[in-house]
Amino acid sequence: MHEFIIIFHALWQLLAGIIKEFWWILLPFLLFWIFKSLLKKYQQILKIEDSQYSCLEIKFSAEAAQKPLQFLELFFNSLKNIKLEDNQNISLEIVGKDKLLRFILRVPIKIRDLISIALYSQYPNITIVEINDYLNDLPPYIPNKNYDLWYKEYKYKKPSPFPILTYESFFNIQSQMKTAPKDALEQIIFDPYSTLLELLQKAQSQDLIIIQIVIRNLNDLEKQEWDFISKTIYNPLIGKEPPQKPAALGSKILKDFISSMIPAVSSRSSENKGEKPKTLTENDKQLAEKVENKINGINFVTSIRVAYIWPRNHKTEVIPSSLELFIKQFNTTTNALEEISDQNSQLKISKWLPAKKVPQNDNYLKLKERRQNKEVMIMSAKELASLFHFPLQNIYFSSIIWEKNKRGFPPQNLPIIHN
Repeated sequence: MHEFIIIFHALWQLLAGIIKEFWWILLPFLLFWIFKSLLKKYQQILKIEDSQYSCLEIKFSAEAAQKPLQFLELFFNSLKNIKLEDNQNISLEIVGKDKLLRFILRVPIKIRDLISIALYSQYPNITIVEINDYLNDLPPYIPNKNYDLWYKEYKYKKPSPFPILTYESFFNIQSQMKTAPKDALEQIIFDPYSTLLELLQKAQSQDLIIIQIVIRNLNDLEKQEWDFISKTIYNPLIGKEPPQKPAALGSKILKDFISSMIPAVSSRSSENKGEKPKTLTENDKQLAEKVENKINGINFVTSIRVAYIWPRNHKTEVIPSSLELFIKQFNTTTNALEEISDQNSQLKISKWLPAKKVPQNDNYLKLKERRQNKEVMIMSAKELASLFHFPLQNIYFSSIIWEKNKRGFPPQNLPIIHN
């Protein structure tokens, strides 16, 4: 044992002597490791700064509520020219807070001014105010001992080329009633937001109601797949053969549709091979026109979610069912929005590892971070303008923040009195 200590002491002295004489050789390696670690942290900070978001609240005037919704559709059309970085998106949010309905856009800071310009170009009478993110006022994790959360995500029931209810129907859905007086037909307006306004009357002041519509532009691969799937749906509607299945389609957005629809379409086309094309009915023509209008328009990758956050033991029972009713108002025979049923089910990590349950607060993190849903939709600018629009001024909206007088600049050549 004593010999071992002597040998260890001698080796330690030798090592200490080498370090003392040649420490400067090791210094670059040590500094490189420190520099690499600091550089990595700096790049992470830059990435976070680049992806920072800004919340813009829209306060609109009575003039804006009276303008046709085509102006809002033009705003969404203009978003196709605004480029987003990878993993960035725009969130259109309808928020019920303090018994008031608020309209908020959460956008990357880099395009904040472009979004404002695009909105002002269509609605010069609105006011856009930058605000703090209202979700930052809440705890980092919900549900907890103080707050509870009700949450749902939605997807299309049918493939994306089939549209849901759009704003043109707001004006004629009631006018089809034969019992309505002829003079009143043009004045009858249906606005889905009436459900939200009634809901706010029953909500408590601490209730937080959220509707998020998260959008982004399609990338190049998604555009190719969207074009293929659109033709696969549209061609049979007008009696044409569907396109041939491409060799590879890799996007997650349309993978489920391809795997489920293409075999059916291919088999159906092979069965009908050699047969005369069927005569299109009036319903077929109308459906084909709706699909054609959507696929020829501007479309976005879209996720829709609704949430209700309330203080524990103070739940307003009518709110969840009312939010579901609001979403269902956009359903038609053409297409519908339905709940993503497996959003709280088990999530498989890989085929080799066992399934892992989604944490309870994962839904709240998706809400707070404005993530895309697991199953997304391709939604047109017209559909977005139908879901997210300024309430039509057909009833008195006491629960909406109106901008009665827009602040403007002083007139030019104003006389100035010098003392």
